[in-house]
Amino acid sequence: MQKLMEKLDLNGDGIITFGEYKVALNISSQPLETWKQLFKSIDKDGSGTLSAEELKDFLRRTGSEDLQDSVYAWMKVYDTNKDGQLNYQEFLGYIASLEE
Repeated sequence: MQKLMEKLDLNGDGIITFGEYKVALNISSQPLETWKQLFKSIDKDGSGTLSAEELKDFLRRTGSEDLQDSVYAWMKVYDTNKDGQLNYQEFLGYIASLEE
């Protein structure tokens, strides 16, 4: 049961939301592979995590500069292990919130 919870609870808050369920079971608006490729494209240094600077750069490249000021607040919510970076699981937690 614990392993299932870890797989489905993408943001690690102990609650499985409908969005997390959809993403984990690959029934979200986009295939899981699409989210994985997006994550890799944002991860410019290939570290396997996303820094605030990488996210801000992504927003600049996509014409969403107005959202750059929100990056640190967004990181605070979705960086569940509090290491200052978003790993793929934490990134999926954010994607799951969009699916709700």
